[in-house]
Amino acid sequence: MVNPALAFAPGIRRLSAASRLLLVGALACPLPTGLAIRTWFQAG
Repeated sequence: MVNPALAFAPGIRRLSAASRLLLVGALACPLPTGLAIRTWFQAG
């Protein structure tokens, strides 16, 4: 599980809210994120 404090780290805190959530979500759930990206590219 990803530490919630990661979302508020100085480098990540400068990102927009949507980008920050996307990054933390990808780190927290890499398998579903990878499957979603693969499906997205296959769908074209």
